[in-house]
Amino acid sequence: MEKSQVESRRQARECVYALVFEYTFAKKTNERSYGTYEALISEEERPYFVNTLKGIVEHYDEMVALVMSKVKGYSSPERLNRTDLAAMVYAAYELTYRKDLPVAIVIKETVELAKKYGGEKSGSFVNGVLGAVARG
Repeated sequence: MEKSQVESRRQARECVYALVFEYTFAKKTNERSYGTYEALISEEERPYFVNTLKGIVEHYDEMVALVMSKVKGYSSPERLNRTDLAAMVYAAYELTYRKDLPVAIVIKETVELAKKYGGEKSGSFVNGVLGAVARG
């Protein structure tokens, strides 16, 4: 991918992440937010944006269960930081259902989102859990 393509994909990821974060609260997609974020996405990345969000929503409970099976010390997803949960659900979906995406890139990009939006220890926490998800 060229630099502009990488930046475009990164923006698409960030927009999907924001919608997944919202989804962790209401368990439904906010159409207004969806429209706002979709408008930010390049034409080339729109299929990625639409299909990834749709897949995460369809498999949300499954991805939460997968993440929770790898998390130590938390009894339920409600106890996790929502920004971390959203990041891990997002990446768990890509690691499980998007075999065309390199594992290292999925984890790296997700850890960057966790660092940007989460707490002080979010990056290392998310990295550890996603490493366990990737290993199976």
